[in-house]
Amino acid sequence: MWTKRGLGIIFYIMKNRLINLVTLFLLLPTVGHCGLDLASSWYAYRYQKGDSMAYTVLYYSFSRELMSFDEEDSLWVANLALSVELSDSTGEIIDTLFKPLKTSVPKGEMVTRSYTVFDYIEPILYPGRYSAKLLLTDLSGGNSDTSIERISVPDFSGDSLSLSDITLLSEIAEPTGGKFTRYNKDLLPNPSALYGVRLPIMYFYCEIYNLSLEGDSTYTVRYIILDKQRKPVKTLPEEVYRKSSDTGVILGGISIIALPDGDYTLAISVEDNASKRKITSEKQFAVTKRYVSVPSDTILEIMTSQIYYLLSEDEKRGLAN
Repeated sequence: MWTKRGLGIIFYIMKNRLINLVTLFLLLPTVGHCGLDLASSWYAYRYQKGDSMAYTVLYYSFSRELMSFDEEDSLWVANLALSVELSDSTGEIIDTLFKPLKTSVPKGEMVTRSYTVFDYIEPILYPGRYSAKLLLTDLSGGNSDTSIERISVPDFSGDSLSLSDITLLSEIAEPTGGKFTRYNKDLLPNPSALYGVRLPIMYFYCEIYNLSLEGDSTYTVRYIILDKQRKPVKTLPEEVYRKSSDTGVILGGISIIALPDGDYTLAISVEDNASKRKITSEKQFAVTKRYVSVPSDTILEIMTSQIYYLLSEDEKRGLAN
């Protein structure tokens, strides 16, 4: 529930400082349910050439704004726990993971609606079908959220032209050397696969395996976005790249801001211009331009305490009265 004091301060400032609704919404979280906005996505890549095992990455994200924070010195601190159950195609649990998580907000830092926490785990798996059940628990507030991911791990051990899964990203940035640095770029994931006003560019990457090194030294990449009925709604110009080895990496971005709200599929096709072999990989995503924002009690308290510093003494006395 929204506290009377918090609402009073916000409405008082709106009345006396003429802060408009757009500014107010920029302080609010992006979702309006009682969970933690937990999202996940699972991708498979070749582990080693000739090896049937695959390197997989299970990304997950959650909203900082929906956590319960405790005061610790000059920080607001949230403590969480993540548990993951990994099951095979028969439903048998083959591995479990428990991971404590902690995030903090300096008291002088305004909590913003766009702050999302990212992380991942990296199971090495044989070809087959798997599922993962994620449970994220807020240890302070008792709130929790779950997500279930499924993956079909292919056999990358052959010598035919193949593609990894298409990894959807929220951003491609200059490298910082952190855990999301890959191919000399920071590749920040988008486990929700949701794009819109906040994420108008759908960034992505995937890997190409077993390009022919004989004859023509180029390969062609084509991009198509399909709607829910599998009809093409956006086609990008094909691109031709020169091979540097028998593997390649596709890094790109497509503006989705003109697409209507709905579910879509990104299809990336690669043609080896030497062998004439072709391969396609697909990934589903969604577009929405709506905001639904309801802050938690803790975040409202943080917002209130930070906004309270903006008031003059006369305004504080007026609010108290």
